[in-house]
Amino acid sequence: MIWLLILVVLAYYSYRVLYAQNHVHEATRHPHRAALPKIKPVQVPVTTTLSPRDEIARTVESLDWCNEITRICWPHIGKIVESHLAPTIEPLINLYLPKPFSKFKFMSASLGKDPLRVDRVTVHRRYKNSIALDLDVSFIGSPNMSMKCAPFHAPFGVKELKWRGRLSVLLRPLIPTLPLVGAVQAAMITHPEVDMDFTGVADFADFGPVEKIVRKVLRNVIASMLVLPNRFIYKLSDTIDYFDVYYPPAGVIAIVIEKGRGFTIEKKLGMIKQVPDLYCKATFGLEDMKTDVRMNNLSPEWNSLKLFILSDYEQPFELKCYDKDTVTRDDLVGSLSLTAKELLTTGPKWVPLGDTDDRIAKHGEIFVGAQLYKLQDPKLPVRGYCLLSILINRATNLPPETKEVACKVWVGTKLLFETPEITKPSEPLHGIDPTNPEWNFHYDVLCDDTSETSIAIHVVERKKTLGRLTFRPDDLISVQDKTIEGKFSIGNGAELRVKVMLRGLAEDSIA
Repeated sequence: MIWLLILVVLAYYSYRVLYAQNHVHEATRHPHRAALPKIKPVQVPVTTTLSPRDEIARTVESLDWCNEITRICWPHIGKIVESHLAPTIEPLINLYLPKPFSKFKFMSASLGKDPLRVDRVTVHRRYKNSIALDLDVSFIGSPNMSMKCAPFHAPFGVKELKWRGRLSVLLRPLIPTLPLVGAVQAAMITHPEVDMDFTGVADFADFGPVEKIVRKVLRNVIASMLVLPNRFIYKLSDTIDYFDVYYPPAGVIAIVIEKGRGFTIEKKLGMIKQVPDLYCKATFGLEDMKTDVRMNNLSPEWNSLKLFILSDYEQPFELKCYDKDTVTRDDLVGSLSLTAKELLTTGPKWVPLGDTDDRIAKHGEIFVGAQLYKLQDPKLPVRGYCLLSILINRATNLPPETKEVACKVWVGTKLLFETPEITKPSEPLHGIDPTNPEWNFHYDVLCDDTSETSIAIHVVERKKTLGRLTFRPDDLISVQDKTIEGKFSIGNGAELRVKVMLRGLAEDSIA
């Protein structure tokens, strides 16, 4: 009944927003390619919003009702999360643990009494047959968790956990029967802010290198599950196929860090002055870019370009400018952050740096621009850059002795990704069966051309290969809609259900 109540409320307010207006603007039109210094603003798909701060919804003043429901349901939500820690989170942590750490295991886990809170909800009319929500989530609590990890012999725990970030939720597809939504997809638009205090043998972590390792592993685990373009997907209806839940990226965004200005000479040791050696590092989603270093230059020109897969127009482009130092750590000069929507709609522009080192960049600015390239009709020929989407649903009839199973995927000669490991639980758990594992996992990769689109998928139990499946570039190109879907034999009576799609970028885009 709780789910029904939530969905009815969402449907009601979504109706008010999605249909209250007399018209909706035209969808994004893909602009013709232009030289990067002359990038034009583009029209981002219109999003109709519902928020406590919107004029449309002035009567909705808070989300206390939602937080109250969460508070009441929290003991049950906690038990659901706790039941999935061992079979789902443990394998991911062990995957990212660096040597000499190994064999991470949850001894016991409780999320505690403090519930998650939500705020600033926005409902978007962005995708067909779906409802998209963005919301702030925060958690400050005292979970009771006990863990072990080699080489430590004694258990350790977490006594305080803080979490804050912007969550994207996609309810898709909408269906004409209860519960009205076929599946829920959740993802953090950017890396959440996470802080924690330890107990036990890890007390010293806050004062040594172990703390950095823990935070890096935690960041990687969260990114692999929840940070765009990765999404956590949970089906609400057994009638829905996972392949119908998947929604492709909005396109590819080309971002250029062109040049900088407004920097000054830094004074060093009395009368000695030094011209900064400037460079930039930036992130978009899970990808990074870095410019060259411009030595002794107050007006550096980098002209650095990189392509990123665009999953959401609210994804932030975060840039930091540094002064290279050959003796000590590089000095942070300043930083800036813009969403993809801001980059695309305003055109190339000078952006002032924030959090600046006033000795160097009191008036520092960076010239940045972006261009959007939509995915073309699948029936059109693919030339140049292309997007390859790999969806892995499930395997069936693996050997009965299988206890831990995952998929490794190569594109070309590169090991592109590995799915989370499905581990046999100590007690039967619904939906967890390593002999018939269900991953519901997808990965999108940008390729330079179709010659790089050969695919090899191996179903593995640790280092043992249980079966394999391969696709050649011609297999996709020769199909009219450039899509291959089905159950494929991987040997010894086992099958793997996958879907692979190839999409070119719009004509006259990036050659």
